[in-house]
Amino acid sequence: MVESYLSEAVKLCLDNWTALKLALDMGWGESESKSAFQTALVNYIVSFEVNEQDVASFLEEHMEDHFQVLIEDNSSEEIARILIKVYEEAYKGETVELQKLRKLQGSDIDQCRKEVKVENLEHAMESLEVATPELVPIVDEDGFETVVSKKNKRNK
Repeated sequence: MVESYLSEAVKLCLDNWTALKLALDMGWGESESKSAFQTALVNYIVSFEVNEQDVASFLEEHMEDHFQVLIEDNSSEEIARILIKVYEEAYKGETVELQKLRKLQGSDIDQCRKEVKVENLEHAMESLEVATPELVPIVDEDGFETVVSKKNKRNK
């Protein structure tokens, strides 16, 4: 019973995890990797005495190793907290957290894609900005300013 509740919770969490959805949609991992990820996560939690930090580290390492995604938004900690709570409740015969997960609506992945594209565009634009050097006038000893041509001169 405990393992079945945990398996359902893991599936629901991973199904609604925006980082994993984006990784799969963008082709950064195979779709079969998701079910393998679910199985590995359940086995990890059940087989070892783990805490939230252990589970969060497992999630982050797995995402980096199998999907080439760095998790920097603390979503792995939130998922770990939920899964540990479901696991602990399942031993008591409770399903409060699991019931909350069942009602959870996933994020709008299309909106996330737009934000990623806009962010990437802004980053690209920033990297293209080239600082134009400030022209300092060249003044000779008599106080005359030398005019520098901005056009390329041809070799004669």
